[in-house]
Amino acid sequence: MSPRLSMYQLRGRAGVFVIFVLTVALLLVVAGYEDFKLRFVSRSIFKDKRHPYVFNGQATLTVPHVDLKGSNGFAQSTPHSHSSDEKDIYAIVFDAGSTGSRVHVFKFHILPDGLLRLDKELFKTTKPGLSAFASDPRMGAESLRPLVIQALAFVPKSKQNSTPITLKATAGLRLLPEGVADNILNEVTQMFKEYPFPLGDVGIMDGIDEGIFSWITLNYILGTLTTGNRTVAALDLGGGSTQITFVPQHRETVKAVPKNFTSKISLFKRNYKLYTHSYLGQGLMSARFSLLSDDKKPADVSNTSMLSSPCLPNNFTGHFRFGSYKYRVGNTRDHKHHVYSALTNGSSFSACLKDAVSFVDKYMVDVKELSSAEIYIFSYFFDRAKDADIIERNGGQMTVKDFKKAAKYYFSNPLLDHPYLGMDLTYIYALLHDGYHIRSNKGMEVIKKVNQTEISWALGSAFHLLSSMGLAQ
Repeated sequence: MSPRLSMYQLRGRAGVFVIFVLTVALLLVVAGYEDFKLRFVSRSIFKDKRHPYVFNGQATLTVPHVDLKGSNGFAQSTPHSHSSDEKDIYAIVFDAGSTGSRVHVFKFHILPDGLLRLDKELFKTTKPGLSAFASDPRMGAESLRPLVIQALAFVPKSKQNSTPITLKATAGLRLLPEGVADNILNEVTQMFKEYPFPLGDVGIMDGIDEGIFSWITLNYILGTLTTGNRTVAALDLGGGSTQITFVPQHRETVKAVPKNFTSKISLFKRNYKLYTHSYLGQGLMSARFSLLSDDKKPADVSNTSMLSSPCLPNNFTGHFRFGSYKYRVGNTRDHKHHVYSALTNGSSFSACLKDAVSFVDKYMVDVKELSSAEIYIFSYFFDRAKDADIIERNGGQMTVKDFKKAAKYYFSNPLLDHPYLGMDLTYIYALLHDGYHIRSNKGMEVIKKVNQTEISWALGSAFHLLSSMGLAQ
């Protein structure tokens, strides 16, 4: 017979047991919290060496009409009467950028060999971006509802239950304080659940994925991925970040950078080793802020009365919103106001270029091989070239030095309704010439659309969405 425990021993053991239970509970709560917290954290799908990214572009369904089970996959195909659209598959991709949100609704047709052919795209936009709703996440989600309704009208009712929807946020939400972006994305998730579309991933996109998906989109539309032709380099300029992706032809290019600048993928039964990198903080709006604030962090200048720069037109005052902050900016000799940086001597292209070159030199890695590559540039590269009236409506070819010429012109002839144009053109020139070290007379294709399809990362992301939901492989 075991000895009887005293009251103190019983209390001691009970105390140990309680502590153990509480510890386990705490660990479970923390684990659950971490799971929740990591839900929206950007994770690259291209950096898993054990499972490299593969997409053959082939539909997995013999009968496209299926009942998907939300984000967990899909049930078996169900018999139904044949219709003219039974060989069509749709995908909805939301691009939540730093300056606005966009929806891409892609219509694919399944060819007799099972391969997917892009037939049509619905593209709609809204402003401002989700990062502007940091203090009101629900209104951020509501800002997307009109776009969801337009997607609902575009997708046939018989296809809505098998058309997945996803949202990927880019640099704008990456730059928000911790937890703020999660609140916004939670509200977006709940709003999406009100509609019949099966829910894919809602989260912040890794910058590497953004660059590679843009490269996939561009080369798929140009046909280089399926014809075996030499692929082209994709340079994307967003509001918060800029991406570069291409297939390097020289070993020296790869040797000169860390391993995280390269990625291996397989597309349409061909293997590619890519040079790819995303520069967070070197997007156009981020660059504006850095040039205005001497490369300070937004929180460090939140109480400043005015930001100033030689990149601004003379006697200009206005406001600039960056993320959740709004700043008064100007280039004026009005000494009644406190100016964050030293008062400038007035608008100056040379002084602005000096600041821009210093900024890109600090962060960018030169890629001399680009001067011999076929280069396509898009997003803000296109927008600012169009604003400066140096390309046609649908884009075209221009050289690096064309941005410099245009910048000089708009410093001498500033536009009151576009006061940042000279600054933006100067930064773009510095980014291409002094950041990537592309020679001044290098010709590049400046584009917005190819074959009526918007060039962005969205189409590449749609391929991943369809494969992750079991609709394609």
